[in-house]
Amino acid sequence: MVNNGTWNITSAPTINLGSAISGTGILNVNNSFAIPYDLTFNFNTINNISEIIGPGKKTYANGVTINNTNGTLGGGNIFYPMALF
Repeated sequence: MVNNGTWNITSAPTINLGSAISGTGILNVNNSFAIPYDLTFNFNTINNISEIIGPGKKTYANGVTINNTNGTLGGGNIFYPMALF
């Protein structure tokens, strides 16, 4: 999945495809964002004021800016920073 613009999560979607979100865009999480499988975030910015949830492992590539304002990342999931080569 590629995000080169601004993606606003406002209605609690569930992502059931892909293994990575890449691009040059911004992800604004304004409602629960459920990710049931392993997923790598590999783009510029995540502005999280709600929650990123789901049982899959979330990997945040080196260089991703996470602004976690009153939000939660994963509800107990494990997060790994990933270096880009």
